[in-house]
Amino acid sequence: MSLRLGLIGHPVKHSLSPLMHQAALAWCGLSGSYELLDVEPENLDSTILSLKDKGFAGVNITIPHKEKASLLIPNKSAEVELVGAANTIKLEANGELSCHNTDLGGFIKALASFKGSEKGDHALILGSGGAARACLYGLALSGYKQIDLLARNQNTAVQLAGECQQKLADRKLQINVMPFAQTDFTGDLIVNCTPLGLSDSDLADSLPDWLSGLFTNSSKQCLFLDTVYRKDRSATALTQAAEKAGLRARDGRSMLAEQARLAFVYWTGKQPPLSIFLDALSDKMV
Repeated sequence: MSLRLGLIGHPVKHSLSPLMHQAALAWCGLSGSYELLDVEPENLDSTILSLKDKGFAGVNITIPHKEKASLLIPNKSAEVELVGAANTIKLEANGELSCHNTDLGGFIKALASFKGSEKGDHALILGSGGAARACLYGLALSGYKQIDLLARNQNTAVQLAGECQQKLADRKLQINVMPFAQTDFTGDLIVNCTPLGLSDSDLADSLPDWLSGLFTNSSKQCLFLDTVYRKDRSATALTQAAEKAGLRARDGRSMLAEQARLAFVYWTGKQPPLSIFLDALSDKMV
């Protein structure tokens, strides 16, 4: 039997996910495909409802559909219930769809790998969408006590902060919503959860002044982790800007590989090593 897998988002042409999942299928000796489905927001409902009829065994969900996808599928994993966003959908044996969030586990694993032995308890998240949700809960579950949110949509950020504090009340988190474009941050980690850097037109020397100032004003011991990556594997605009300011930075490929492996296991029950996914993303594969 051939597995039909895919990615639903808007845009999706930049995605490296097909390389990873085709490599995983080959390693497992499975026949299948991984397709890119560029779906505009108004067509998300009908696209998800048609997955079974079109023969899909599973799909990933990316920007800007993660939150809405979680509302469309009643059968949710504990991770989706916690985060309020879904990035993975599976067709179950009974013909029903289920949804899961592998961004949460993928972020926690990627963060631990990036930080190594370095400690930290104060982080800043840029953005308030589906990726920001997973990273916020991931930071809280990784032991961060103070988390700042900086987002253009202040209302969404306030709602997300309140929701997280309520769900994880036993952790006594301090979550602050910073005024948009504020450049003062004294913590030890900045995480970009916006699409900035995804487009070829997003260049390090054309970033908003406040964002460049944020990196410049941060401690040189501060780390920068991007959830965005470029198809050509070059540094994203934000990782370039962070490194120029003296911060240690990493793009989104490590999180991409970690969450992709978790999604593949969810769909197939097979356990290919993480190296299969990382190798598919390496510069040598360009």
